[in-house]
Amino acid sequence: MGWIFRKSINMGPLRWNLSRRGLGWSVGRKGLRYSQGASGRRYVTIGAGGLYYRHPIGGPPAQTGRQTASPTTLHPALAPAPAPSTSTKPVPSAPPVQRAPMTAQEVADLITEAQQPFRWDFTAAVAAAVIALAALVQGGIGAGIVTAVVGGVIAIVVRQVERHRRAVVIDCSGLSAAERSTAIRIHGPVRCMGTVQGLWAMPPIAPGTTSTDVDTRAIASVGDNEPPWVVTDINTPNIVCRHWHACFLPHGLLLLINGHATVTPYRDLHISGLEVLVDDTLPPPEADVVTPGRCRYGQVTITTPAMSVRLILSRVDVAKQCVGDLVAAIKDMRAIAP
Repeated sequence: MGWIFRKSINMGPLRWNLSRRGLGWSVGRKGLRYSQGASGRRYVTIGAGGLYYRHPIGGPPAQTGRQTASPTTLHPALAPAPAPSTSTKPVPSAPPVQRAPMTAQEVADLITEAQQPFRWDFTAAVAAAVIALAALVQGGIGAGIVTAVVGGVIAIVVRQVERHRRAVVIDCSGLSAAERSTAIRIHGPVRCMGTVQGLWAMPPIAPGTTSTDVDTRAIASVGDNEPPWVVTDINTPNIVCRHWHACFLPHGLLLLINGHATVTPYRDLHISGLEVLVDDTLPPPEADVVTPGRCRYGQVTITTPAMSVRLILSRVDVAKQCVGDLVAAIKDMRAIAP
């Protein structure tokens, strides 16, 4: 039998656990603790009287299994593979393995997975409530308050850990100068849509479907806020509304609808525009009022193979200019990355 070495150092609610495998720690009080072992595994432990429930959170920081979304692992979404080295130096016997660029579908699947609700075990939540109630009954109000505070701190820590684990980082550093320049041309007309006084978005529809119902339009805005759990290393324009969220990445359009993400390369994107008559009793000052309560607006339609989204702009000339600039920029992008 081998020797086992373990020592605990208590510092109030914080406990350090020193063993032969390394250093671990835990925080909380008897019956409710959040801990991380020397291997990196994280747990929430609750219980009393010899009956405990331990709920694992995430996994160790370094794993070689299935790829998960983490800020420490950049996902080169559709980025070109690194160019082979032309150096005449001898090649090392064990060169580092380079991961191939991810496809649009793989990036979309990661983002969709990140949108799912937090997987907080209902049993753990019930057990935590029972522990807090028991502390209140046996230890009084003070013990109940302390238990509730510790539980709240653990919940915040768990949520931050989950946010860190879920974040999908899209690396755009591999873009060529031509791709970066063309991406900026695509971003220009998108940001221009946000300069009008009235910008609305329609619910998504299937490609090829026509709909003239504008009563379901929602106010839209153009900004730099990326979809939840998505981080990029380049500024991207985003169209945000109640119905959907569109993020114009350098590699393609990221469209998030009801928690489901799709990434469409620009070569598969179709942009069109037209004039529409909209009943609007309170139009913005710049609107083209045809008759009292009826205005002429511009519509921009963005169509992917799976979905079409529409924007209503209060200025027809801006809508036409944006459509023309987007079509020209996407045409150049197709020539660069066919």
